[in-house]
Amino acid sequence: MILSYAPDLATADRSEQYADAAKWVILARQKNLFWGRCRGSSSNTYKISIQLDGPYFNCNCPARNKPCKHILGLMLLFVRQPKEFRQASEAPDWVNLWKNKKIPDALVSVKKNASDEMAKLDKRLQNRLLRLQRMTAGVEDLEVWLLDLIRQGMASVEEQDYNFWQDLSARMVDTQLSALGPKIRSLQLLPTTLDDWPDHLLRELAELYLLVAGFKQLDQLPELLREQIIRVAGITDKKSDILAQPGLVDQWGVVGNFEGINLDNIAYRKTWLLGRQCKKYALILDYSFNNMGYDQHWQTGHIYSGELVYYPASYPLRALVKLPDPTGESIESLKGANSINDFLETYARALADNPWLADFPVCLEKLIPVTTSEGLVLVDSEKKYIPALTRPEDNWRLLALSAGCPITIFGEWTGDALLPLSAVVDGRFVVFGN
Repeated sequence: MILSYAPDLATADRSEQYADAAKWVILARQKNLFWGRCRGSSSNTYKISIQLDGPYFNCNCPARNKPCKHILGLMLLFVRQPKEFRQASEAPDWVNLWKNKKIPDALVSVKKNASDEMAKLDKRLQNRLLRLQRMTAGVEDLEVWLLDLIRQGMASVEEQDYNFWQDLSARMVDTQLSALGPKIRSLQLLPTTLDDWPDHLLRELAELYLLVAGFKQLDQLPELLREQIIRVAGITDKKSDILAQPGLVDQWGVVGNFEGINLDNIAYRKTWLLGRQCKKYALILDYSFNNMGYDQHWQTGHIYSGELVYYPASYPLRALVKLPDPTGESIESLKGANSINDFLETYARALADNPWLADFPVCLEKLIPVTTSEGLVLVDSEKKYIPALTRPEDNWRLLALSAGCPITIFGEWTGDALLPLSAVVDGRFVVFGN
């Protein structure tokens, strides 16, 4: 039941790293008291002491929530490998000082008998740790596969058959890297669908390898980036858990909507919201299984009030809204970046926080659609332009709305082009897309 003491799942995950004697400079015990000094991320060591009759515990690391990963790791190590703790005749001064201090906020006590809820939490933590172990094994397989592919050269890709991709995809699913299976299957389509497929494939492989590198050092990463990585790999959150968290109350304008079918032949819908006061974007991602439709109807161009909760992420975008309520108002204007350079700087900062961003919301003011030999482009006031990812029927609508004059456009940036989803022209909100 040690893991039931953890303040959250992430702390329980990281505690396993410290249930290893190699992480500790000192391990000792005296009657019902044991302690250790653990190597930290810098040259300092953290001092951890635990008294069994309680238990009571203390650690001088900066973690706000206790017991921290060091305390839990020391507990696990004491249970699994008690012989690693030498029998000491006296405790060091820093242990005695803590033991005798009796300050409530420095000495935390936890009841011996865990409640039913704690038992459930313990089981959930254990399940997650087991899954992370399986995912780690899958990541190791993926690393070997990626390195072999690069050694063979990109030219070898066209010679590979269906099984080359399917076998790895199945292994990823078997090791519970569920998000990577479909991604790998999609790579086999690149040589037959894109002229410049080597560039796209190399970028996809680089993102996969970056994920491998991040996964191998989860414990050294900031908490939100660590949470981001395991979600990119395939761990999902229950909607009920997200909705139980406190959120952001605002009025949310529905600025864009897109529907499609993924590689597993499941219909999905992406709805982009923009907070009136907070000026933050949010993505509502819904799936329609067996064509059962979606739970919530969002009318693009309208404004809803409600409390929005973001999923844990290093660059939060995906979210849920608690009981959205239509205000009866419509969007009449959108505030966006004044230039393409301004937008690209924002996008670069977002990628620094989350290198695996797939689609990114962008609103640009003063854009003029222009037809070129390579397709439709969007030109700003500085004469810089970006490609527009549009259907032929939307090209003429954009050109007609603009009539050569600047307009405001909202859409998704794919990393290569902008997919327009809506526009504002003279106070009128216009919807593109599906």
